Order: sequence, then C-alpha cells, then structure tokens
Amino acid sequence: MRIVELLDLERLDTPIYYRRVYTARAILEWTQRQTSKQVRFAIETTPYGTKEASAEFLEDLEYPLVPALRELKRYVGDLERGGRLP
Repeated sequence: MRIVELLDLERLDTPIYYRRVYTARAILEWTQRQTSKQVRFAIETTPYGTKEASAEFLEDLEYPLVPALRELKRYVGDLERGGRLP
C-alpha cells in the first residue's frame, strides 16, 4: 500500500501554536487499485525541537490499519521535511 497524494489539503485553526492540524483526502493505492479516504493528521513540535506526526483515517479502510497509518505518517513527514505543508 502506498499514498499517491493528498488532495483538498486544509489547515484547521488551533489555539496551540506548536501543533498544526490538517484534513485532506488521501489517494491510496494497493494491488493496482486506487481509493480515496478522508484523513486528519497533525504535526507537533516537541520541547526538544523535533517534529512528530500523528494521523487518523476518518472513514473505514479496507486495508490493515497499522501499516496504512505508518505509511500516512511517513508521507506526511516527507511533506513536512520538504516544506510542502502550508
């Protein structure tokens, strides 16, 4: 399973300055099949200056959840390191 892209990326307003929360529609691909699922993820800066990603699927997924979450967090982390998140 892999994340192809995130569409309709929207940053949500949060009162905590070190936590950024986003919603998006993730395009997922496995076994030559693509599907689209609504996701929410957050990037939080720790007191040590490192950044941690958390993620959740807002719709049921027809794929094992733990590997899908791991892939989504990796994809979000790559976007953050590349400076491609608003």
